Amino acid sequence: MFSLFQQKNLITESQQAWIEMCFGLFVQRFGLRSPTERQLILPTPEYFPLQADSPLALAQACLTQVTQYMGVDVQPFQVRPPENYQPLSPTPLIGPIEIGSNQVALSQVYYIDFHPGQLKNPNALVAVMCVQVTNAILASHGFEIEGGEDVRPAAIEVLAGFLGFGVMMSNSAFTFRGGGCSSCHNSKVGRQSALSEEETCYILALYCHYQNVDVKLASPHLERHLRPLLKRAAKQVAAYPRTQSLGITA
Repeated sequence: MFSLFQQKNLITESQQAWIEMCFGLFVQRFGLRSPTERQLILPTPEYFPLQADSPLALAQACLTQVTQYMGVDVQPFQVRPPENYQPLSPTPLIGPIEIGSNQVALSQVYYIDFHPGQLKNPNALVAVMCVQVTNAILASHGFEIEGGEDVRPAAIEVLAGFLGFGVMMSNSAFTFRGGGCSSCHNSKVGRQSALSEEETCYILALYCHYQNVDVKLASPHLERHLRPLLKRAAKQVAAYPRTQSLGITA
């Protein structure tokens, strides 16, 4: 009878297995951060001490921090003025973008787009930049991920979490859908998330698990309604039967 009161897993077994599979691929290709390198990136002035004299300079300063934490700051990533936005073009590659390498892999500037309104929403600003940078990283390595191109946007977000940006990815995962006054909401100010809040919280808990980071460090920086989700995610992560076949160990 007590089983009726047991809390269900945060995400389904199939969602969990797919995310764990992606993590396994990323660990095999990029490895885990060393004790001196690993850090959970938080949306605080300590991690983003941004000062600038214009919106564009502020966005570039944010991008510089993102690429530094990812270990790809040698690559020519640069923000583009919103009025010059263009659809995503093929990644101009010389070779694969290696994390922590001094080797330049991009043959020309790779532009990162943002919406001016995101400057007032730091979580969304960091997240949209993470997605664009990790898209370039993933494209440069030609990963074959189960599910193909249909799941590529989700895999890009998993990689962002794998690189330590899970808090911002979770805080910006909610997408407004319908209702209300359209003049009060512009979807570009947030971001279009491929993963749910539950999935991003699971990725955050998984990152903490493998990098030996206490989830209690992340929790205060999450939106209040996400904190219990992270707690459930951590329990589900701890109970998952991992194997050496994933290239990672508990």
